Amino acid sequence: MNTEFKEYKIIKKFEEGGSPVEKYLLKKGEQNYLLRLFDVRFMDSRYIALKNIEELIKQGVNVPKIFDYGILNDNSKGY
Repeated sequence: MNTEFKEYKIIKKFEEGGSPVEKYLLKKGEQNYLLRLFDVRFMDSRYIALKNIEELIKQGVNVPKIFDYGILNDNSKGY
């Protein structure tokens, strides 16, 4: 894992599912998080999806909360 995630402990890597996205259950303190890592080439479409989620939140739709997103330091994956 990259330095951005030092404060988090990896609890489990999810192997199931048909998506090429890597999924991890993380823990920081008492809080659990889902980390999704994907090919950085698809970052533009992810930004569009994140904007759509932000719009749903504004309209009061209950969707998963996004805490952070970006590109790892080595530019290999987006999260």
